[in-house]
Amino acid sequence: MSGFSPRALKSLDVARSVFQLLAGHDIDTAVIGSIALAVHGYVRATRDLDLGVAVFAFDSLQPIAAQLRGRGYEVDVGEPAPDDPLGGIVTVSGTDFDSIQIVNLRAPGGRYEKLAREAIATAQQVAELGLPVVDLPHLVALKLVAGSRKDELDILELLRANPETPLVTVLAVCAGHRLKTRLERLLETGD
Repeated sequence: MSGFSPRALKSLDVARSVFQLLAGHDIDTAVIGSIALAVHGYVRATRDLDLGVAVFAFDSLQPIAAQLRGRGYEVDVGEPAPDDPLGGIVTVSGTDFDSIQIVNLRAPGGRYEKLAREAIATAQQVAELGLPVVDLPHLVALKLVAGSRKDELDILELLRANPETPLVTVLAVCAGHRLKTRLERLLETGD
């Protein structure tokens, strides 16, 4: 891991610790967000590390937040909003590492639960990180659900960085979650 700064190494250590804590509570987890984008060949400047989970009740993350506070970390709990595509975020902070965010991919009311669970279940271990990372087709689908203009631009750059990945595979995953038309529209406009 010689290519990582001391701060990045500490961030990975904390992320692995959070991952193990979640696993100890039987909560499956995978890396999403900018680190997943970088693993798939598209690097953009962001300093946090996102761990995706798919929990039914956001309250089930409260004991994890309490345990992390007990370990001396600063922890901020962001409850889900009814119209949010996410089901809440727990942010773990410290002075010597970048923020680690536990992102509940299961939106209020169960929207996108199948996608969230599938994305985490199909994640692949990345040896250099020591953590599983969401695969490219599911990362595209998650970005479509997030739906911001930045997410759309990330999708386009991600697909450009991975010309060897068959678009039909990405479209098939999106079709399984009623996102195919949204992806096709984005690809048509291409900007």
